[in-house]
Amino acid sequence: MTERGRRVAFIGLGTMGFPMASCLVRAGHLVTVSPHRSTEASKALEREGARVAGSPAAAARDAEFVVTMLPTVGHVHEVLLGDEGAAVGAPPGALFVDMSTISPSAARSISQDLETRGLGFIDAPVSGGPAKAGTGALTVMAGGSETHLDRAQPLLAAMAQRVFHVGAVGAGQTAKACNNLLVAACMLANVEALALGASAGIDPADLHEIIRASSGTNWQLENIVPQTVLRNDFTPLFALPLLRKDLAIAAGIAQDSGAGFHVGRLVRDLYESATEEGPARDFSSVVHIYEEALGGGDLATVASRNRESPDRSAG
Repeated sequence: MTERGRRVAFIGLGTMGFPMASCLVRAGHLVTVSPHRSTEASKALEREGARVAGSPAAAARDAEFVVTMLPTVGHVHEVLLGDEGAAVGAPPGALFVDMSTISPSAARSISQDLETRGLGFIDAPVSGGPAKAGTGALTVMAGGSETHLDRAQPLLAAMAQRVFHVGAVGAGQTAKACNNLLVAACMLANVEALALGASAGIDPADLHEIIRASSGTNWQLENIVPQTVLRNDFTPLFALPLLRKDLAIAAGIAQDSGAGFHVGRLVRDLYESATEEGPARDFSSVVHIYEEALGGGDLATVASRNRESPDRSAG
């Protein structure tokens, strides 16, 4: 419990935003939410003690803080700067904390727009996934002034275990892009290794355990692969379209700065080639590229088939 509940408008109650807003409610903050895509999440938070407003502008009307957790920069612009956006309703001096993942340049542009209205801004993207969001154990990478970050600490402490002040506005987004480039690359390496093993008849579950006990282990292998690839269940933990967006952000940063993007280019190309049909799937569904190359079926099926016919060629 904080020493005083802050008045917070929270917009963006998706897979990450809902548990984050719930953490703020449990910490004693006075949270007002505005439905963005679905009213069900706002109704659920209302049952927890949040208030529900009809628009972002209404939610922000007496807010000290406006927190957003949205899929794309287009959504952030609409919710903050649109005709019914939070910037229209927020009182002078309110601090906007955007926890979405957008480009550094977009964060700076939004910050400048809000500044002309007498409103503060920090970009504070997060890492940790829905599980850590639910327990208030996220990692926050924040860009903005020390003054604004200090002011936001009671909120961030309710949602995050670690908060890094990276630099000026936009720096948090750059740090997040760097992290997610590694997330994407590690997953690709994991599924490629498991597919290579399956091609020789090694059961992916067995190879998974071998690598976990060896020097190749990594966070994606430990935490995501068992829930997705090994179960052949690609219900989104981190939806593929969102990862593609993040890789595009990383590519843009590299182009603007002149930094190398050699691994990043390969990773981005492979995720772009991962086909999608129907609802969004988890980013680990990139494994399907390898499964198709090995003749179809999940990796366990591929391994079983190749154990029975070790000389069998794929395709």
